[in-house]
Amino acid sequence: MSSDAGHPLLSGMMEALSPKKQLLAVDSSKDMKRLSFRSLQLQQQQQRQWARRLILLLLVALSSVFAPSALYDLFHPVAPACPMLKALLGEERQPASVPRLLHTVSRENVDTPHVQTWKSKMGIAGQASVSYDELSPELLERYSAPGNSDFVHVYWSDASCLALVADRFPSSLAIYTDYQHNIQRVDACRYFLLYQFGGVYFDTDVSFHLEVEAPDTVPAAFLRLLPQGVGLIESPYKYNEKLQNSLMTSPPKHSFWSKFVFPLLVKRGRSEKRTDVMYSTGPKVVSDAFDSAAREFSQLKALPKNRYNAAFVNDVQLLPCELYQRIPSFKAEEQSWSGGKTNVFLKQLVANIIPMKRCGDFTGPCTVTKHWGRASWVKAAGWWR
Repeated sequence: MSSDAGHPLLSGMMEALSPKKQLLAVDSSKDMKRLSFRSLQLQQQQQRQWARRLILLLLVALSSVFAPSALYDLFHPVAPACPMLKALLGEERQPASVPRLLHTVSRENVDTPHVQTWKSKMGIAGQASVSYDELSPELLERYSAPGNSDFVHVYWSDASCLALVADRFPSSLAIYTDYQHNIQRVDACRYFLLYQFGGVYFDTDVSFHLEVEAPDTVPAAFLRLLPQGVGLIESPYKYNEKLQNSLMTSPPKHSFWSKFVFPLLVKRGRSEKRTDVMYSTGPKVVSDAFDSAAREFSQLKALPKNRYNAAFVNDVQLLPCELYQRIPSFKAEEQSWSGGKTNVFLKQLVANIIPMKRCGDFTGPCTVTKHWGRASWVKAAGWWR
């Protein structure tokens, strides 16, 4: 028996249907292309919608970051530093009674570029630093005498700080040696040395930039700028601290240290948070001690509009951030807060999210000091100095 495919009638019918199948195949191909094109259009449309949503979300995020800060700045404009500094230098101010001792604390007696700015401006670039052992009564009398604007640099090492505490503050020695992080001892040392000897303490990443016109001299002008009592630098980061301890001035034996700072060191050195550097020995100690003084004396006097010495409590005054502590920016020649520009960006971001007073352009004119924020005590493995 022959197969159906070989039947003449069936073969003819199949041949007659072939063009229709071909047409159907063509139509189907066109439909598939149209569907594919439509699907691509929908996909592109969805992508554009998501892109618009992302841009809108980004704009909302940026607005939420910068709008509060912009509104705050609108009602709290930055005090112009140049008129402030000019007015202060032009006032008939008595030179501060602080000894002309420039203190720095570090493991090695190395003149960083920032320390060199102090020595150069003060006219002691070629002068050797003195140590704790060399702070004789004769030397202290020389650099405390009225009318003398000569300065000397005093270098403090870990060993000399330990010797100072052991010699002059033996009741604090156990807590001092028990600190987990060396930076805590560095912090505490600066308070002890300012109480014992007085003078000007500054971190080794704080540079000095005061400019004056002849016949005035930088050392004499700087002494007129300093307060008669304790001077504490105002922090530009208002969200976690009111003051910093990177630059401080004091006459010797001032009660602010013995009555308000030292008790906090003891209390927090024995607390559960004793390993927290900021809280136990850092800027929070100075900020909280100042607040304690304000509460005890029931006064926090606002000073004149030039904002110099922004507050005054029992002879303790704030050094305004417009002149002494502006927030670092990318325009600066070098930035290395805790190791890179990323940290500077994050700090600036937080400074915008949380409304607070700005202190002016870091690279702008009429600044007395700049804190570059190199934070040499921060390492990936932990606190270090």
